[in-house]
Amino acid sequence: MNVPLPVPQEAEALHDLAWWAAERESVGTDWHTLLLDTVRALRLVAPCDVCECDPCLTPSFCHLAREADAKRAREGPQVRKPEPRPTPQATIEAIKQSVRNGGLAALKQPANRERLSRCDAAARMEIDRWLQQRKKAAA
Repeated sequence: MNVPLPVPQEAEALHDLAWWAAERESVGTDWHTLLLDTVRALRLVAPCDVCECDPCLTPSFCHLAREADAKRAREGPQVRKPEPRPTPQATIEAIKQSVRNGGLAALKQPANRERLSRCDAAARMEIDRWLQQRKKAAA
């Protein structure tokens, strides 16, 4: 005996359609995934060498990045000499404080010799001026 099946309501049919679409995508049986898998298997498309997406999601950006990389390779590496930094004021003050505490003999201490070796010309001139002023004040 054949019993007629109930006709689904329109809302149920749309709900089922959305569920099946999500299921199809999660399993990988939607048309987009099937086509992409086929193209990959036939090696007709390869992942982008810049963004590594398959297929590339930003072809214009990746093209510009490739051009910039090629330009950099033609020009060679840009080796910039680091510019010397000015001596920190704290280093200068440490030397001055050491001289205040131990006199001129403090300049021969290993810590101060190392500090002086790291000083630039401007810092050395400042320390020299300070020492001259100190010498005049003591006389």
